[in-house]
Amino acid sequence: MRPSAASESSPMNFELAFYSLDHRLITLAMVAVLAVACELGFRTGSRNREAAEQFRSLMNGIGAAAFGLLGLLLGFTLAMAIGRWDARHDVVVAESNAIGTLSLRAGLSEQSIRVLAQRCSQLVADRLFEQARSQR
Repeated sequence: MRPSAASESSPMNFELAFYSLDHRLITLAMVAVLAVACELGFRTGSRNREAAEQFRSLMNGIGAAAFGLLGLLLGFTLAMAIGRWDARHDVVVAESNAIGTLSLRAGLSEQSIRVLAQRCSQLVADRLFEQARSQR
């Protein structure tokens, strides 16, 4: 079955439109929504000052659970970031070891091959260094 003509003619779907927005505009919208939600919560809470003790204890439990979930989320995020950093570190160490091994093995070769291999390993090392600097 072929997709409809309307979906083919649409220039951009939602995902592309979302990613094409400026991140400052998205941040501003999120802060505005958060401010409105805080104000609504404050006004609702100030009207119900005489809430029952049972309701207050329920809200304390919900707050503790929310903080617990936030802690789990931060912990898992940090664990994933550390894992990715370790993997990237291992790749950089393996590449540098390979370049060093090439340079050492080139030293055991004949003079013409030695010069060529050492130049190539120096070029590779320089390019990798430039690439690492540009990604910062």
